[in-house]
Amino acid sequence: MAITMLGGLDCPEATNVLVQHLLPPADPHTYLKGVGAKAFVKLGHPAVAEFVYRWGWFGVYRGNDTYYHREQLAMLRRVKPDFRQALAEHAARDLDSPSGDPKHARAVYVLASLGDKSLVEHLKNRLSENGLFHNYENHALIALGTDAAGALFAKSVAAVGERLARIPNDAANDHARYDLIWPIQFVEADNRYLITPAFEPHLVRLVESDNLDVSWIASDCVKRCQIGSLLYCIAAASARSNGWLDFPTFGERSVVTAELWLDWWRKTSDPSVKKKLLRFAPLCPSVEVEEVLRACLDIGDLRGQAARLLGEYGSIRSAPILRQILAEDAQDHSLLTKMEAAHALGDLRDDAAVPFLKAMISAYPKSHAAIEAAASLGVIGTPEAEKALIALLAEGNCQEGIVPALITCGSPSAMAVVIARAKTRPDGPEWLCKQARHLSSTRGWTRGRYYTHIHTKELVEYLDASYQPMSPTQNWDYVHAFEQIDSPDVRRLLRRWAEWSGTSADAIVREGIRMSYFCIRELKYRGDEFAIPYILDQRAGEKEDVYVHIAADGLRHFASSAVAAEVCNRLSAATDSSQAVRMLSLLGRFGDASHEKLVRRFLDDPDDLVANVACESFLRLTDPLLVPEGWREV
Repeated sequence: MAITMLGGLDCPEATNVLVQHLLPPADPHTYLKGVGAKAFVKLGHPAVAEFVYRWGWFGVYRGNDTYYHREQLAMLRRVKPDFRQALAEHAARDLDSPSGDPKHARAVYVLASLGDKSLVEHLKNRLSENGLFHNYENHALIALGTDAAGALFAKSVAAVGERLARIPNDAANDHARYDLIWPIQFVEADNRYLITPAFEPHLVRLVESDNLDVSWIASDCVKRCQIGSLLYCIAAASARSNGWLDFPTFGERSVVTAELWLDWWRKTSDPSVKKKLLRFAPLCPSVEVEEVLRACLDIGDLRGQAARLLGEYGSIRSAPILRQILAEDAQDHSLLTKMEAAHALGDLRDDAAVPFLKAMISAYPKSHAAIEAAASLGVIGTPEAEKALIALLAEGNCQEGIVPALITCGSPSAMAVVIARAKTRPDGPEWLCKQARHLSSTRGWTRGRYYTHIHTKELVEYLDASYQPMSPTQNWDYVHAFEQIDSPDVRRLLRRWAEWSGTSADAIVREGIRMSYFCIRELKYRGDEFAIPYILDQRAGEKEDVYVHIAADGLRHFASSAVAAEVCNRLSAATDSSQAVRMLSLLGRFGDASHEKLVRRFLDDPDDLVANVACESFLRLTDPLLVPEGWREV
């Protein structure tokens, strides 16, 4: 803490004190050397540049993977000129190391972080010598962000593309192709703030390349970095490549505004480009966006995607047109459009669509469109929708979609039909568990979000009475039947199964993991206080800092007051320093000012670690602004 705070004082006295305690002949703990290096960067004294270069935390990991931490990068970019020059000189001495050597990786990382433009010329020579870059060398060019760096990056990607063009794109060559693509593909979140306006034109030219591999690599980079201004060029390139660039998205819609998207829409008259633009529709629409999508319902190639978006946006005005799409006579090629319209009507909870959805299921009983329509009936969930589902079940239509839809309806009468059907089958419990897990098949699933309207009393009683340890797969199906459903009945059953921990009834579910573990995990995600003691007991064999990190992450689902109460009990009963350190650290995160008195008792503990952690927790509880930035979390 002292070192961290001295680093923010920016005066000769602070530098002198740190030099005295950190530089030879002093030999502090390795961790303190890292903290000291960060403090020296802030102070910017040239004489300590060698110490910083040796002990500084630079984002180079095993295998020379790199990550440009936002705060560290900003700190290095604004250092004093004489310190910048001294640190760059130390890095330059390692530039003669071979590419791929950890020394070369660190030198390249430091120079890129400092924004040293001379690095481009060095890397240009390495590309000429080696033909290809290592991952960290490509990443450094992105971190530099200059026009020259962008031009060299484009040259590097083109070199990869030339080699990929000579390798067939088939399963037999997957590994060979991946080995070429990996050094130029970045999954790091840091790139979202590294890409600069000067770098963007080079990415555009790569996206527009005739080499489809090069275009794919650049498009992947743009999507992962969520560069909204460049998504239009991806849509245009994808239209030219017949869908070659239509790979899974990475949340890029979140950076597209309604105004930006409308500008894209107006600048093209090419229907194939407009179809691709629908994939990048904004998450937050406007009236103008809605009008564009409603107009798209009259255009065959755009109708299906537009319908899905209108349902997502809650466009009630579109419901009559969507119903008409279901009512139209259709050939096989438009069944996908009908499926999207059915999905949208479910999103809109359009009760008037019930007869249209029912008719569609009867007309196409074995299609995915029928499953979507059944799911929409379940989401609409009105008595009329439930009657339609029960009638379809009696007719034998779309069996794999009707039962999950009835569970989604969730009324006592709908659940009674489901339970009764399960009881007629020899594999009834296992079948019912699988039906419950199909709730996410059409509308996905987000952890922590649950259906709470479902009548679960008979469901829980039936599965509880029928359960007995079986194969791991069957045990898995039982506990995950409630993955999307929450109610007091469900929680009581999960608690009872969780209490089997350590008993013979606790069956294996997956790779030696017991059923109780998954029940506790489900209760954790629900924020059920029953699970708090179990979370605190898990991973108890880890080192203190690792344990606290894992426990704090698991406990974030619960009310802070409930966590603090259990932690206080354990802290008061702690019998060794390790337990005290763990509970003190957690209390600093979940407690409040009322726990100050308990923590104060440990400030003068004879064990230095206990006293230090108590001091940190005391500050967190009384005045969090006094805790230094980046203070190590024990």
